[in-house]
Amino acid sequence: MVGITLGAVSVRAAPPAEPGDGSYGDGSYRGEEALGGDLDEAPLAPPLVDESEGLWLSVEFIGPRGAQLEAAKQLATAPVETALPRGGRPPPGELVGRVHTLDDALRWVDRHAFGAPLSPTTDDPESEAAEIPGGPLVDDYGLFLTALVVTRTHSEGAPWDDLELSAALGPGGDLGWERADLSTARAPMFAAPSPTLPPAAERYLVVERGDDLWVVGERERCVDRDCAPWVRVITREGDRFHAGWLPAHALVLRSQWIRDPSGGPQFALRPAHREAGHAGFVLIERYEHGDGLPRHRRTGLHGPHLGRGWPAANVTLLDHTLSVRIGGELVLTRELAEPTPLLLALPPTRP
Repeated sequence: MVGITLGAVSVRAAPPAEPGDGSYGDGSYRGEEALGGDLDEAPLAPPLVDESEGLWLSVEFIGPRGAQLEAAKQLATAPVETALPRGGRPPPGELVGRVHTLDDALRWVDRHAFGAPLSPTTDDPESEAAEIPGGPLVDDYGLFLTALVVTRTHSEGAPWDDLELSAALGPGGDLGWERADLSTARAPMFAAPSPTLPPAAERYLVVERGDDLWVVGERERCVDRDCAPWVRVITREGDRFHAGWLPAHALVLRSQWIRDPSGGPQFALRPAHREAGHAGFVLIERYEHGDGLPRHRRTGLHGPHLGRGWPAANVTLLDHTLSVRIGGELVLTRELAEPTPLLLALPPTRP
């Protein structure tokens, strides 16, 4: 687990400058020295462009202000155009630039949400390295990435159209984002996976049920053969895209729900924890409340298992009976209130 501690920063003020006209007395000026001795060689400011054109990209950090400016420049990789908006409200955070298509904006988010894998701090040699939000920005600039921001303009239509997002990230796309549903009202999101679930106080961010949620990867963390499966996610809250890690049982891929044709509840089985001798899963039941909003019931299940991997696990609906098997052993049966005449089966669950 990667711990992130944000300590207080004290700043010692320098003695006040002596009054004067800014010159050193030899004809040179302080501003000229700061720019390398020649004002004619000062870097040009980015061009001003119409604020209503394109999609503006910016980034939000926790860390030193000067480092934030430098890091934002590093994120201005092609096809991002370095520019400043003329008029209108400036994007939040540190401005990076603009792109002209939603596809380019999403690729920019995908490129910078996570960095190179971080070596695991466990004693299991088979544990794979894990990516962390912002990746090299932590080591290079001492910054913690909290959001990649894509600001839509009025000329681009509705702020965020679900159909447009689905088309950009749907089947056939090469980003590999898989749409998922949170299985609780809210969940703490962490900066890196660990062999056990950390306390919520160590969270990196919080994801809400109303946020868009995509799975972009997965990892398992083990210590002394105690293992926990995690998923690497990107979430969207308004214009802000967040990156982090969630326990595998905190969400369900939309393709994994078993849907009841009669309109009853939906079910999914998610891995939770395994150790020598047995494996644990969470059965998630999703149903609609009277207000039309989804609710979830969660049931912990265990089954015997030998070996280092995960056992096959599945849930089936046949007529009005729900059945769950782990490692071939029947661990739960339940009679449902409404019959479901078709047989629906979830493929074996393997993190």
